Formats: sequence, structure tokens, C-alpha cells
Amino acid sequence: MTELTWKYVEEAADLNEINKVEDILGVKFPEDFIQCAIINHGAMPTLNTFDFEGYKGASVGELLSFNSSSSIYVLNIFNDIRDRLLDRVIPIANDPGGNFICFDYRKKFVPTVVYWDHERAFENPSQSVIYICETFTEFLNKLYIIE
Repeated sequence: MTELTWKYVEEAADLNEINKVEDILGVKFPEDFIQCAIINHGAMPTLNTFDFEGYKGASVGELLSFNSSSSIYVLNIFNDIRDRLLDRVIPIANDPGGNFICFDYRKKFVPTVVYWDHERAFENPSQSVIYICETFTEFLNKLYIIE
């Protein structure tokens, strides 16, 4: 089994920057995500494929960055798509096709991990969010590489 590693890692995130983003968005990121994001924000996992309800072979690109000068800065991405996002759905990673892996805080304080489909969001935002799994760690454990 191939081990998950990260490539194109940015300089380590500052916990204060993560807290600032949390305050602006009105959320508290799960601890497993924070620990991963501090070290790997802006990076791409070497295992970049996952399956979930109705999708086989979906891809994940980069974890969004907490560096405000990055082209994938989480707040800029959020603001770019917020008109199509459901309330309390926060992007945390992208995919190569313009979709996002997000945290869904709509039903509880600890978010689930969901897939946000940008094409569905234009047609019917309420159908643009598809459940992936319960936790960020579970999401990472779903990742594999097509050999």
C-alpha cells in the first residue's frame, strides 16, 4: 500500500492565520484538519483519488492555503464562490475540475466532509453538496492512487 505524502508544500501555516480564518468564517476547524493544514496547506496529496456516493475516481487537488498571498487562499476562494455555496459550507481543498472538498457545518458543530459540485451549484445549489464522510481523517484514509 502506498503511503500518503504531500508535494508542493508551502511554508508552514501560522496557527494565528488559521484562527483568523475561523473567526471570519464563524467556524472552528476540526483538530485533525488543523494539524494537517499547518504542515501541508497549499500542498497536493500523492494519493489523490477517492470514491463516494455516486462517484468513483474523483480527484483532489490542493489543500487550500492559509497564506493570504497564495492564489488558493481559503478566504479568496470562499469569497469567489460564496454566492453559490450553501450557508455554513466551507471549501478546504480543490479538484482539477473547479469543484471543492468542503466542511459542512449545517447540521452540527463538528463538520462532515462533502463534495461541492460547481456545475450543480449553478442549477440548484441545494443539490450541489454531496456527502463524502464524517471526518477529515476518514477522508484522508479514503485517498488512493490509480496505478
